[in-house]
Amino acid sequence: MSNSKISALTSATTPLAGTEVVPIVQSGATVKATIANIVGAGTSLVWGTSGWFTSRTAPSSGVGVEVFSSGGNGQILAFNRSTVAYTSLIYDANYHQWNISGVVSAYIDSSKNLNIASGNIIPTTAAKGINFTANTPAAGKTSQLLNWYEEGTFVATLTPNTSGSITLSSNNTLSYTRMGRVVVVNGLIDVASVSLPVGTYVLITTLPFTPATISPNAGRSGGAFGVLSTTAGNITPGLLINGGLATTYIAMNASTVQTGTSFYVQFTYITA
Repeated sequence: MSNSKISALTSATTPLAGTEVVPIVQSGATVKATIANIVGAGTSLVWGTSGWFTSRTAPSSGVGVEVFSSGGNGQILAFNRSTVAYTSLIYDANYHQWNISGVVSAYIDSSKNLNIASGNIIPTTAAKGINFTANTPAAGKTSQLLNWYEEGTFVATLTPNTSGSITLSSNNTLSYTRMGRVVVVNGLIDVASVSLPVGTYVLITTLPFTPATISPNAGRSGGAFGVLSTTAGNITPGLLINGGLATTYIAMNASTVQTGTSFYVQFTYITA
């Protein structure tokens, strides 16, 4: 047989049967192999009217790969597992779409937006999230990464800063929501009994996250919330939060706290 350029050869008749032979180099020697053997044992590769594709039957074990076109509308990469389930990426001119077992879970639309049809975005590495570095930051920027969201409850305690004690009723739980480094605390706590409380502050402990220590004092914050007291009436005491201390200081005379006093709580602080 005379030597010929590939471009000079006659085109093969399609679809291929898989028994066609092509040359390959194996262990330094040029040998022949069938199309079916090149694709893999037990897998048939057939040329259809719209593209290459393999058998749609998943193997009984292991992982296979399927690539095909359907009507010229795109390609699907399917990973066949022993469960005979398909995880596929569908592509056409308008979108990339993840399709799991026939159910669309996510896709990128023609405007390059990521749409989550079902399920959640779950970072599998701690401290990873959404990075906003494409935005022009303000002077003093330290981070543009949103890497935390959490909500829950915690049991609070009240303590006079000098002496005595304050015991809360079963209504002693506050809720919190953390978004990035910002923590918001809400709720109502009631006093069940007191024992000679003395002090210039009443302490709420223990916060779900310790407030940040930012030099010189940028981690501190303050505010006010409502107190309904049987002796002091309705008051709005000051609130102090210091960096590094999981304690909130309420600037009020501890001796005015009596059985039945209610604390209406809402404050915000920054955690580390």
